[in-house]
Amino acid sequence: MSTLQHRVDIQALRGIAVLLVVFYHARLIPIANGHFGVDIFFVISGFLISSQLFRQIENGLFSFKQFYIRRAWRLLPAAYVVIAISLIAAPWTLTHAEMSDLIQQAWGSLSFTANFVLWSQTGYFESSAELKPLLHMWSLSIEEQYYLVTPALLVLIPRQHWFKAVLILTLISMIAYLAFLESKPGASFYFTPTRVWELGIGSILAYLLRTRAKPDTTKPYLSTLACGLIALGVAYNFEGINANRINLLVVVFSTATIIACEPKWLNQGLVATWLAKVGAISYSLYLVHWPILSLLSNINISGMDLWWLYRAFAVALSFIAAIALYHIIENRFRITDESQARGFVPILFASFLIIALSFTIKSLSGGQKYTELFRPNVGLDQACRSPEFYEIPACKTSARPSTLVWGDSYAMHLVPGINASKHDGLIQAAFSTCVPIVGISFYQPPQHGLSWAQKCLAFNQSALDHAIKNPDIKLVVIASAWMHMLNVPLHVKITGDEAQAIQLSKNDIIEAIDQTVSILKKAGKKVVLVAPPPSLGFNIAKCHEQRDRKQLRIGLQQVREDCRLDFARYLERDKALNAIFETLREKNIAIYSFAENLCNNEFCETKLDEVILYQDSGHLSISGAIYYEQRFSMYDELNKLAN
Repeated sequence: MSTLQHRVDIQALRGIAVLLVVFYHARLIPIANGHFGVDIFFVISGFLISSQLFRQIENGLFSFKQFYIRRAWRLLPAAYVVIAISLIAAPWTLTHAEMSDLIQQAWGSLSFTANFVLWSQTGYFESSAELKPLLHMWSLSIEEQYYLVTPALLVLIPRQHWFKAVLILTLISMIAYLAFLESKPGASFYFTPTRVWELGIGSILAYLLRTRAKPDTTKPYLSTLACGLIALGVAYNFEGINANRINLLVVVFSTATIIACEPKWLNQGLVATWLAKVGAISYSLYLVHWPILSLLSNINISGMDLWWLYRAFAVALSFIAAIALYHIIENRFRITDESQARGFVPILFASFLIIALSFTIKSLSGGQKYTELFRPNVGLDQACRSPEFYEIPACKTSARPSTLVWGDSYAMHLVPGINASKHDGLIQAAFSTCVPIVGISFYQPPQHGLSWAQKCLAFNQSALDHAIKNPDIKLVVIASAWMHMLNVPLHVKITGDEAQAIQLSKNDIIEAIDQTVSILKKAGKKVVLVAPPPSLGFNIAKCHEQRDRKQLRIGLQQVREDCRLDFARYLERDKALNAIFETLREKNIAIYSFAENLCNNEFCETKLDEVILYQDSGHLSISGAIYYEQRFSMYDELNKLAN
């Protein structure tokens, strides 16, 4: 194992992998797919650990206890330091809701289940990935789970069947990942069964090379070609879901090729030497870089990207912190020979200390009153995104509702307010991100690929059909962010059984909305469109909480200190959307605007009588929607406007 651990080319590969990840996350260099650095790490880890296991088991030297102790002392001390520092920094940088998520991430990291915890924290109303300080622990948890299971499998399976077993499991995992990449992107990304194939490729390589006395240097062009393919896959973002699949496969198999070839150009020379030095601290650098970038993103309230100078500072600080962590913790506590006998007790004690720290920080942090503010405003029920919403009791407030609220999440957030008014019953049909226009859905794979678009199209057709066929429905309130139509150029249009990718112009959008509204009006329905509340892209609720709790904040050049919205900037930001609304008004389509009640010529209010109206950058909070209805009688106004 010592020979493998000190291979310069593998250390250099680690250096390349971590540099790709760090500069991709920092967005200092235009690297389209720098996240593939993690996949390179997976192949290397699978190769090194499997090489060790194959040799020790074959020579009768394997010990479960020693293997797990060595892995624990190799990985956990440095990780625990980063987790603890992230927790200590949280009260000055995170909202109360984000701090609760961080504590779950910390517990997941301690139990080697961070990938499953982080998958549970994905969703439309969850905070974005860049705001989760321990997001990067997902990959470490997958490796740890691999380390827990692989030794037992190799001990239980007869040696003559090792290759067949590893190959079959790797293929099953790979097929599952590629199959679910579009339909279940979150699960395929975070779940161990769909990601372990990359470590499995390393294991297959280790098996094939376990009896090789020296590397095959007769085909040096193979490693050069493989490196070129990795560079192409990382640097260029090919279009389409299949291109993403091919990119990943190329990077993984090219990494395995380079490891197999042991190329001279990656084993000697100044570049290889410096890459190997970075590779030596790659684990520590991977651990520290993301919390630093994430905590900076958390205190940035502008809603805009971090200033490049902040990102450059974060990268420089990451290297300094990584060098310190490597020398003080990682290298000091790893077990390099059997004389350094250590057990699990100190590791368990450190785990309990971190758990105690998380409870202490949460209890002392305050901010509990903001928990309700950040609770997802899904309207009546999340289940109402189903095409069968009309059959779901939770999606209507009476047996014969007279009002249909139809749209995306910007329809959901109206429902608590409308429900607090004097109405004759409402029914909710709202599908997050699905713009309420019949026949057209936006297309942005992998998360919003063709299968998602088809669900959106079916949902909208179902909502329209229900409104037309149900005589009890008198008023249809159509609400959306609408900005999807403008910001995402590629959409899908279904004609018969064919799906066609199209780019919508302003006139296309106006025509599509007009046709949908016309169908409803011809059926005798009153219709009103609701524009989204004023927004400038920054998280308004977070701005208020950070201001009230006197937390660290940067980006105040773009945001008012009191978290109100500059009216002139709002008009400029929504100029294209407001132009569409003006054209629709000329076509006698009723439009409801929050700006008329919240804005004057100077600013737009985001808080009224101590009630924070917003849940995030644009959605109303539950309490905000109810208070807005009480203050401005929104439902009555919708009825008056509708025609």
